[in-house]
Amino acid sequence: MRALVVVLLIVHGLIHLMGVVKALRPASLTQLTLPIAPGWGVAWGVAAALLVAAGVSRLVDSGVWWAPGLAGVMLSQIVVVAFWADAKVGTALNVVLLVAVAVGFGAWRFAARAHDARARLVETAPTAARPVVTADDLAVLPPPARRWLRAAGVVGRPRAGVLHLTQGGEMQTAPDAAWLPFRAEQTFVAPTPGFVWVVEVRGPAGLPLRGVDRYLDGRGGMRIEVAGLFPIVDAAGPTIDQGTLVRFLAETIWFPSAALEPYLRWEAVDDHAVRARVAYGGVEAAGVFHVDDAGDPVRFEARRYRDDVLTDWIVENDPASFATLDGVRVPTRSTITWRDADGRAWTWLRLEVQRVERGAAAPFGSRDAGGGCLAATQ
Repeated sequence: MRALVVVLLIVHGLIHLMGVVKALRPASLTQLTLPIAPGWGVAWGVAAALLVAAGVSRLVDSGVWWAPGLAGVMLSQIVVVAFWADAKVGTALNVVLLVAVAVGFGAWRFAARAHDARARLVETAPTAARPVVTADDLAVLPPPARRWLRAAGVVGRPRAGVLHLTQGGEMQTAPDAAWLPFRAEQTFVAPTPGFVWVVEVRGPAGLPLRGVDRYLDGRGGMRIEVAGLFPIVDAAGPTIDQGTLVRFLAETIWFPSAALEPYLRWEAVDDHAVRARVAYGGVEAAGVFHVDDAGDPVRFEARRYRDDVLTDWIVENDPASFATLDGVRVPTRSTITWRDADGRAWTWLRLEVQRVERGAAAPFGSRDAGGGCLAATQ
């Protein structure tokens, strides 16, 4: 799609140069029957320059390519109307480009909002160096949690501070719906706690759906937009606060040293399960981690709100996907399932972690999220 937009912008701009030639040498172009005064020739030329500039900007993936594109399309249509007899076919192309420009603007606005949310999150992180985890720190944990953190290799490493993940996978919007591919980036702050998850889903007919799921300052929020333009979900409130806190708890599998943070309390369920309770910002949540003999957290179960009803929410981490990344053992493939009171289960998300980085990373969309790179730090 980007290649098509680039071609249309540049070709449309070059066609506008015909008006410049006609204004300078009236007899040189018989295809244009109407005379073009020098002032209108300038308008044709400026439209050409703006459209070509927008095409080149889109080619190099500049986020603000839509700005010269919008100006070029508007000026182009003014010229088309002024010379309707010769240029009316340009209207159809301008309509197509106007749609592309609107989508480009939506993507830019969405990325800016996501960047602002991430910046607010990172500002909550302490600036002091994080303490190094010692073997004595693990002694306060129940045996399953202690086995997990030992196997993860957090001893001798600083506690997690800010962490950034690049992810891919597929999701369903309903139990019988088609699986839709997505790419996502997520930033965590472990000491606070909080996260911002930014996702782009390739919807039906290739329509982009963009969303932000966040837990910030003890409050959650979820917003999903079509092409970054039209919101279809904008949720907040107590049930979202609880749900996002449960999600944060489950996702400590990617930064297990968070188990030592003061907002978490642990109690053993049995030799292979441990319950974690988290309280922050006046909101409480709990979940059970199932830890296998090797010390890997292969399953997480909690009660989370779905459509304002507390529902079983299950995260299963593929045992074969655990990998030691920069000295820390974490899962890289997970599935998420809702299970209703009648026992019906709906696995709606298949997730793969592709990259993990310590510290705040570049804005969403600035890197290829589909490369499958596992170069992680913690």
